[in-house]
Amino acid sequence: MAIHQAKPLIVLGEAELSLSDEVLYGWEKWVGAEKIGTFMDAIDRGDRFPRVAVTDRGTHFSLAYWANRDDDPEVPDGGHHRSVAHYLARVPLRVLVVATPADPPYFEFNESFEIRNITNIPIY
Repeated sequence: MAIHQAKPLIVLGEAELSLSDEVLYGWEKWVGAEKIGTFMDAIDRGDRFPRVAVTDRGTHFSLAYWANRDDDPEVPDGGHHRSVAHYLARVPLRVLVVATPADPPYFEFNESFEIRNITNIPIY
């Protein structure tokens, strides 16, 4: 369940993360093989995806699930599957770096699943 922030996003910048060089943490305890495959096929065709919202934590990045808002098509839900697909395809992930809001409500997931540690993420 997403908890959407009430205030506008504070966008710090846009970037392309090389997930073989940068550490990015996600939240889902599994990923769908079919969905990953679909994303990888689209990456191979050269399709570009909307940017994934992340926070810069200094030593790593975290997917900013709380930042994803229904009214902003540039920041769609999540990004976990897109992140895994970009890592496997060795293609930089387009991200929108956002600030963590000072006031709740917001929700940032724990950092127990590093995207590039795919062997520890169950695939269904």
